[in-house]
Amino acid sequence: MLSSIPGASVEHDLVVSTFAFVSDNLKDPALLAGSELLEQLQSHKDDDVLPVELTPDFSRFAALDDRHPEEEILVRDADRHQQYVLDMIGNGESVLVSTPPGTGQTQTAVNAIAQLVHDGKNVLVIGERRGTLNELAQIFTDHGLDSLLLQLNAQTGPQQMTSQLVRAITRNEKATEATLSNLHETLIDRRHQLVDHVASLHNVRDRWGCSPYQAMQSLAELTSIHPAPSTTVRLKRSVLDSIRDRKELTGRLVRAAELGAFSRAAVSSAWHGARMVTRKETETAYALAEQLNEQVPLFAKKMREVAEFGQIRQGNSFAEWGRQLNMLVAIRESLDKFNADIFDWSTDDMIAATATAAWRRERGIEMPALKRARFRRNAKDLVRPGVHIANLHESLVLVNEQSTLWAEASTSKRHPTVPSGLAELSRSYMSLREKLVALGKVLERTVDGGDLLNFNAAELAGRLEALVGSKDSLETLPERTLLLDGMREQGLGELLQAPCRA
Repeated sequence: MLSSIPGASVEHDLVVSTFAFVSDNLKDPALLAGSELLEQLQSHKDDDVLPVELTPDFSRFAALDDRHPEEEILVRDADRHQQYVLDMIGNGESVLVSTPPGTGQTQTAVNAIAQLVHDGKNVLVIGERRGTLNELAQIFTDHGLDSLLLQLNAQTGPQQMTSQLVRAITRNEKATEATLSNLHETLIDRRHQLVDHVASLHNVRDRWGCSPYQAMQSLAELTSIHPAPSTTVRLKRSVLDSIRDRKELTGRLVRAAELGAFSRAAVSSAWHGARMVTRKETETAYALAEQLNEQVPLFAKKMREVAEFGQIRQGNSFAEWGRQLNMLVAIRESLDKFNADIFDWSTDDMIAATATAAWRRERGIEMPALKRARFRRNAKDLVRPGVHIANLHESLVLVNEQSTLWAEASTSKRHPTVPSGLAELSRSYMSLREKLVALGKVLERTVDGGDLLNFNAAELAGRLEALVGSKDSLETLPERTLLLDGMREQGLGELLQAPCRA
């Protein structure tokens, strides 16, 4: 192949090296033995080495978006850095491009070849591996440009070369100039749309103080956090407009987070959501919880004993206990006036007999005088000896109501029985009720609410125990409450509530 070139010769040399640039380390004792290669390395000058450009200077060439499509001769896609290499090659510069595997060096080589061939130049392509050259040739074949190549190897003979040349000449003879004006206009129009879109993405909105791109970058940064935020809350435009100083709001959010407002411990605390803004309020609330945690179970035990003694169903809440106590106290008062047999009689006729004529007319009840006298006498016979009842009719009405309540609560058919110590038990109830109402006002904004009186009795005991066990969360609760209340006033209530739902 080189016979036609005067003075050209080919020599075979085998060089073993780490391929490191060792010119700065030639004083190493291991290299002082000397060799012809080392002597040449020692004698080299800085001017003999091509300058290394680590940072591309894109300003040297026209921006990609400012170029006309007919100026772009690309067989494969090229990014900004690949196009920079192609521009230097097209500018006639000698370049050495070093890239890691898989970064598109082959497609850059393909584009460089196509560009040089388009400019009427011949290109010699050599490679360290036959597989690399075959890959490059396949790319040209896939694009119908294989006739541009003249592939030479050890097996290439005159017949193969002739065939490739004939195919290339035939292709050139049949080739027609492509009509690309409409396509170029479409490309230019689409490019302008994309450029405007990109510019819009980077345009800072005065209303928000940031660009859409910055917003997307911030969202991407947030999603890269592990664990990433998972809220689905979207703030309304009116809320965003009302936030003038976002840095100040950010500071409050950060401070609330530092205080544990969004931590699992704070959110799962029995006190979470309680509104207390001073240390005194937290101390008072905790003292109430401690007292109730001790006293409510004891009171519940007494109510179980009352239910067992009277053979009535035990109430399921503190409010039901109160109603049962009221019923028992009322029955106790009736039993102080009447014999216990009063609850075994039907009092309807006695009530009508002891009522006024007007009362009977309103209810359409007609009762002869003799019958009224008999029922009045029956009612008086049931009055305890020595007891004077000023209004027998009203007392009988109360007995009738108490009989109805007893029938609903009783688990047997015996007449009402009342335990001793009801007065003291009622006083205990009123004292505990007052404390539960006071604590309930503090817990009104918690997840479980503040209606402690109607809370299930078993769950109430558990909740009081949880309140006493969550004392640590009260340390920072006042400051957290003030911070969160201020942010709720700015319309962030739904966002602040999201961690609780999660």
